[in-house]
Amino acid sequence: MARKKTIKISIPKDVHIAWERDFSFLGCYMIAEQHLKELKRYIDVGYTMCAFYHKNGHVIFYRSESDEKNFDSRIAGRCLEEEGFAKHATEKLKKITDEFNAFFKKQKRLSKDNVKQFFRMANEHFAYHLAVFWSADYIRKNNLDKRNKKIFGMLEKARKYNENILPNIENWIAKQDPIFSVMRPKECVDYLWKEWKLQSSVLSARDEASFVYFDKKNKYVSTGKRAIEYKKKFDKSFLRRFKLSENILKGRPAYKGRYKGKVRVIERFEDFKRVKRGEIIVAPVTRPAYSSYIRRAGAIVADEGAILSHTSIIAREFKIPCVIGTRIATKVLKDGDLVEVNADKGIVKITKKSK
Repeated sequence: MARKKTIKISIPKDVHIAWERDFSFLGCYMIAEQHLKELKRYIDVGYTMCAFYHKNGHVIFYRSESDEKNFDSRIAGRCLEEEGFAKHATEKLKKITDEFNAFFKKQKRLSKDNVKQFFRMANEHFAYHLAVFWSADYIRKNNLDKRNKKIFGMLEKARKYNENILPNIENWIAKQDPIFSVMRPKECVDYLWKEWKLQSSVLSARDEASFVYFDKKNKYVSTGKRAIEYKKKFDKSFLRRFKLSENILKGRPAYKGRYKGKVRVIERFEDFKRVKRGEIIVAPVTRPAYSSYIRRAGAIVADEGAILSHTSIIAREFKIPCVIGTRIATKVLKDGDLVEVNADKGIVKITKKSK
């Protein structure tokens, strides 16, 4: 019997939680593969590692900060230096968005006839989505002169055009046979084309707790106690770098203003429905589908942060004081905590912890 290859998982010193939200194992595995393979294929810029922890439809996604900065600056640099590339990326994104919208209307079930088309579209869409989103965000923060405004406008228009595709992909996956949601893309293809079967115990274990790691040479999937152990190691490395100082969280202003109130922590998207008028939403990120509940908030504090993220856009639209990019707000704040949000400076101060 061949010996099983030992995979060495290396935790980058600058690892952090890139995002956290409700997501299927299949959807997140696609995104992890795309980071290491499809981005390089379609736009010639990629990542060196990524990892995620999945538990019952909720995902924590890890990346290296230096990886992110390298990706953002290089892809934005291409858009600024090669206007033809910016045009190519936006046109490709709009085209694949139209293709996906047509696919969702026509195809109700993942099948032998459409499974390869679905994964091909997902790979291409993600590459150009990331290229457009992070180029626009980088340019907005760093280089918004007269010439760059034209490129930014082109990128921003394409970003808005495609912003519902990733949530729609997840919604479509959720309507399929539940077995697909905890498979890898290749397993879905083999299941439909070769009538290949995977033990139900393996799929159940993935849903209950799984950790997936990718780098340039390796990919690794663990479940159960081993998966939980890896999550703890990655979290410990991340939290070691970001600690509270004098009960103050620091981020970036998304919409200026000041507000004092009680915290409502959002762990799952459904938690937005629990928000009471005047509470301070503390979430990894927001979603368009829950805008009517977000409107109730007195302020918003988010772990994640991009000038063009939905969190920033909805805060500006509703004129709600908002601090983004705190990284650890959902990890250190609890329901009922009293905080002061100073979105003029991007600061959140804890004034009283709930019992």
